[in-house]
Parts: sequence; structure tokens; C-alpha cells
Amino acid sequence: MAKLSGFFLRKGFLTPSLEKNRAKNKYLEAFGPKKLQSRANPEMKKFLLIFLLLSSFLQSAPIAYFSKKDQIAEELVSRISLEQKTIRMAIFSLNHRKIIKALLEAHKRGVSVELLVDPSSIRAGSSLMPLAEAGIPVLVFHPVIQGKKRPLMHHKFCLFGDKSLWTGSFNCTLAADRLNRENALLIDDKELALQYLTEFKALKSESISIKQIEEKRMAR
Repeated sequence: MAKLSGFFLRKGFLTPSLEKNRAKNKYLEAFGPKKLQSRANPEMKKFLLIFLLLSSFLQSAPIAYFSKKDQIAEELVSRISLEQKTIRMAIFSLNHRKIIKALLEAHKRGVSVELLVDPSSIRAGSSLMPLAEAGIPVLVFHPVIQGKKRPLMHHKFCLFGDKSLWTGSFNCTLAADRLNRENALLIDDKELALQYLTEFKALKSESISIKQIEEKRMAR
């Protein structure tokens, strides 16, 4: 699979850019299965169906991003803007305004958004409260451990729908975006995404709402 994807990348038939994804989506709107039903030419139908199947196969190739040459934050914002169903993000630190705005906009258009962060994101400031106030579940990792140092929630992954996974070293911060050397992977793999979903649910069971933390703080 990797060798075949590499071949198409070298030949220019496949590109990791999300701009290419948008072009493909426009093509599907014009020539998707529903449109094919209305076309009389059988050869044209056959050709377009083969194209759609091939495009679907090629698009499953993982895409790697690196902060020195790729704008990782912009790529993540673009992927968030494309999602129509669910977004589940587990991230150590989040304060990047564009990413927060993209999550808010996704929520407003009806996407189910869930966010899980490490307590350090709360200590870094109140940039997550607008998400909670808008109705997005914002959970803070808070495991009950006695006599031991509390572990970090050091994950950095995001699930889009039921098969797309974004993961890597990239934290959703300005420092990671503008200064650090980071990486991210975008992978379409339903079985792998399911494993990450299981981990996300396990983290949720050890977390509390940011609203609960804020209420306790205000009550002091």
C-alpha cells in the first residue's frame, strides 16, 4: 500500500494537500453516484465509477505534516472545517485561537464536538471556557490517585467521524505552530480509529467537566 501510494505521489496523481481534497469534493458533487444515475452514456458512467473507486482507494494513504515546511495548525483547522459528524479531541494543551474558533464553528453547524485536556490547559488561562459556554463538553483529566504523583494526559489526537485519525507531537498552541519542530499524521483507518475511540472513552471516565472546576474555584 505504501509503495503504491508513493508511486502515485511521485507521478503527481496524489497530493497530501487538503486543497486537493476540496477539489475532489467538488468533483464528487458534480459527478457523484447520484449524478451518474442521470447520465445516459454507459461508457461515461463506467469511467466515472472507476475514477471514484480509485480516488477513494488513494485517499486512504496516510498524510504526514512537519512544522518546518507545513502549516500544521492551518491543516488541522481545514480538517475541522470539513467534518460534518463528530470531532473528539484529546490534547495536552490547547490555546491556539484559530483552532478554538474552528471547533466553535463546527459546533454551531451541528457537528458533535468533545474536548478532553490536561489540567495544564486550565492553568494556562481561560481560553477554553468559551467552548464550554457554547455547549461543547470540555473535560479535564482528573484521575483519582492516592499517595502518588498524578499522571499527565499527554495525548495529542483527534478523531473525525468514525475512521479519520489525526495524531502526532503537535500541541494546539502558538509555540507548537510558530516555533517548535512538530509532526502530525492524518490517517483514514476505521479499525485504528476505533482503538483511539476506546482510549478516548477511558480518559473520559477519569475526567471532570471544566464547568465543575470553575464552579469549585468560584465557591472558594
